[in-house]
Amino acid sequence: MLAGPDRFAQTMERSGIEEGTSVVAYADQMGNGPFRLWWACRAYGHDQVQVLDGGMDKWAAEGRPVSSDRHRPRAVTRWVPRPDPRLVATDRDVLAAEGDPATVVLDSRTSEQYAGRAVWFEAGPVRADSDGVARTPRGDVRAGHVPWAANVPFSELYRRDFTMKTPQELRAILALAGAEPGRRLLTYCGCGISASALLFAATLAGVEDAALYDASWEEWGRRPELPVARD
Repeated sequence: MLAGPDRFAQTMERSGIEEGTSVVAYADQMGNGPFRLWWACRAYGHDQVQVLDGGMDKWAAEGRPVSSDRHRPRAVTRWVPRPDPRLVATDRDVLAAEGDPATVVLDSRTSEQYAGRAVWFEAGPVRADSDGVARTPRGDVRAGHVPWAANVPFSELYRRDFTMKTPQELRAILALAGAEPGRRLLTYCGCGISASALLFAATLAGVEDAALYDASWEEWGRRPELPVARD
């Protein structure tokens, strides 16, 4: 899912970002895109990234300034990607986690998708048929979850005002799913977006060794040789 280093670098430069630039990402309506940007920047070695807690909803509710004008980024020098493979997991990493007490896999999708009653699709969830397969516009996808993955729906990470819960609260939520400091954590979702929010939450909670299974269910659900559990 992650854009290649050259394409990502071009996007950063067009956005006025260079070495040393501090980035603040936000969205609205509890959108998880800012956490995806946080992860992607760090995956390419740019660590000066923060997420605006509560997003645009909280910003506007507090009467802070807003504009409908298009911002024109300033010209910058070339942004050089420095890939960090520790932050990007593959299907091989998820498979290796089976039976490994030092690694925990977490699924950040809704309980409906985790149980195998539907799959994620950008236009909205697609219900699975009686055979456990969802027919999406991009082809068939098996519904369900990685058999050794626990479910922490991304909505559990937020308060009602869309701000993220405290590190102590997040630590308790993750501990119930087996994710604690000292264990390696792999997260996934439908396409690597809400799983980025779960990864961010885990970092706040003190889990230092964590990576995103970037291809997520878009890959796992389409490959018949990979195991799937339902309900």
